[in-house]
Amino acid sequence: MENNLKLMRSGRVIKTYYSKRNTVQLLQYRHGPEEKFIILKKHRTLQGAEAEYNTLVHLNRVGLAVPAPLGREGKNLYLQYLKGELLVDVLENNLVPRPAWTRALALWYYTLHSKTASGGGTVMLKADNNLRNFLFRDGVVYGLDFEEIGGGDPARDLGQVCAYILANRPAFTAARLAEASAVTRQYQLLNLEVPLERIEKELILELRQMAQRRKELSETIKSFIDSRQNKHLL
Repeated sequence: MENNLKLMRSGRVIKTYYSKRNTVQLLQYRHGPEEKFIILKKHRTLQGAEAEYNTLVHLNRVGLAVPAPLGREGKNLYLQYLKGELLVDVLENNLVPRPAWTRALALWYYTLHSKTASGGGTVMLKADNNLRNFLFRDGVVYGLDFEEIGGGDPARDLGQVCAYILANRPAFTAARLAEASAVTRQYQLLNLEVPLERIEKELILELRQMAQRRKELSETIKSFIDSRQNKHLL
């Protein structure tokens, strides 16, 4: 491991990604005759780096599609580089047919929840369900960023990701509603124990919080919720 870390540490930065909390960089380094790429994620705290590294080790072991953790050195994580399209870009630019990514996303959540269930309906939750935290690659959705992961009701993940889908530009269109509904339906084909009513409750909670964070969407969100009174949201 030390030799690998030494090689990875010697890599040169060729790209820095947007991140609110940490520094995330793409490194290129030479391994024999090959040029290799890895992700370096610099956490602000040692505790945060340890927690995310251990989470990724566990999720890899249970077979969830996430970047493989390659090593940790203090606050720095070295992660597998995955080439693909961020889900936010897939939606905004219609890069992939809707059924392909909605099925893949639903399967990703089902795998996370089913492989980490601990009884009583509690599972491991992604918690940070922003579409920038998902990558679409070769027909598979990969989850990125596991700093806020926790336990709870799987409906919370589904409701939150549906809120992000609805708010993705162009926001709150019929197409966005169809995409959110498709993810929910595909998930329920795999797991009937998460009723639509619970998912919609979590969706409303996330939309109301989003309205506080994103003032430019506040009135649109309120109108959407009001327009769906006494109807299913999804």
